[in-house]
Amino acid sequence: ISDDATAIGAVNTIKNVDGKFIGENVDWIGVVNALEEVTGLKGKKCIVLGAGGAARGAVYGLKKHGAEVVVLNRTVEKAEALANEFGCEFGVLDDVKNFEADIVLQTTSCWLENPDTQLIPADYFKPEMIVMDIVYTPLITPLLADAEKAGCQIITGEKMLLHQAYEQFKLWTGKEAPKEIVEARLKQALSN
Repeated sequence: ISDDATAIGAVNTIKNVDGKFIGENVDWIGVVNALEEVTGLKGKKCIVLGAGGAARGAVYGLKKHGAEVVVLNRTVEKAEALANEFGCEFGVLDDVKNFEADIVLQTTSCWLENPDTQLIPADYFKPEMIVMDIVYTPLITPLLADAEKAGCQIITGEKMLLHQAYEQFKLWTGKEAPKEIVEARLKQALSN
């Protein structure tokens, strides 16, 4: 298992190196690279919504790139456990008003369970914020819709998926991914 996957505590990609299987995690790369398309991360104040597997990868990647991270979750115990592992602040979702953010990153599956969920108040968003949701169905989640109305720069979930795919292709083949082809195929799949 790679050092990154060990630190995150999860494997989502396996590569075969001369008959030896190596576990990797590309969640953190998907998040970091999607965000770094629009901003640097060093010193940025980031709020991560959620404390599950995807949040673990996100927090790891953000911290690795020098961001200050706060983990907010519906249950404070899960937020605290994740935050303690990575040296972050934590709280429940209602605590969002107590924290300033340059970046808000949504990592829960709440839109799949209840598409009308409002994780944080719409009036929290400020135009200078970047708001990313890792969910890609729907592409514009309620959180992103609120953020966009407030003038924030938004990043939709397929960006994380693309960057994960690019990294997986490189891990499996040793070559750079044909990005235009991968992006076109993803757009086609999402439109169906």
